Amino acid sequence: MDGLELAGQLKKQDPDLEIVFITGHGTFDNAVRAIPIGAYDYLRKPIETNDLKLCLERFMERRRLQDKLAREEQRYTQLVQHLPSLIMVIKSNFELEFVNQASLPMLGYTPEQGDECLRQVAECIRSQLKRPGDLVARYGGEEFVVVLPDTNREGAMVVAKDIQKGMEALGIPHSASTVSDHVTLSQGVATGVADASAKPKTLVEAADHALYRAKEGGRNRVITA
Repeated sequence: MDGLELAGQLKKQDPDLEIVFITGHGTFDNAVRAIPIGAYDYLRKPIETNDLKLCLERFMERRRLQDKLAREEQRYTQLVQHLPSLIMVIKSNFELEFVNQASLPMLGYTPEQGDECLRQVAECIRSQLKRPGDLVARYGGEEFVVVLPDTNREGAMVVAKDIQKGMEALGIPHSASTVSDHVTLSQGVATGVADASAKPKTLVEAADHALYRAKEGGRNRVITA
């Protein structure tokens, strides 16, 4: 067999094997054929010492970076025990004011004011999310959901309480509320354990149950599952 066939057989036996071709057939076609096999580099004869040295230095630097990354990933896996956390958020007495748009005029609000209130609630939640991977979205007609990757229960509670404080600071008037004269939020927090068998649906249901307890417990509070 030729060098390409030999390399293919070696890679099948050991996928981690790094192969550098040193060949007198230094055509572009041969170099292209070597890539799918997993060739690390392709050098032409007569070999230049500096070219070989640079090739080996590049390989050793890549291997060092790979080893460092593997160590960091192992450490990260050990540190991260919970994946992820979920917060279900609902505006207190939402059903009295915004679900039934026909009731807004009787409460002294226009539909536009109702929409503006929802926008401010969404912006308040979004402003408390500090990482690029954190997400807030409308969930159904009357709730928001906050997804916090790689966040344990304590971290999720910090975010939820910051959202509560942010809403209090806005002081949006809410004449229909039974708990305050301004808009408040009820939140349910759930955290999933790092387990391959865990299902997203289970996490959503746990957060939704915690939110139900927050509403039943008097609203304007954060409850954890």
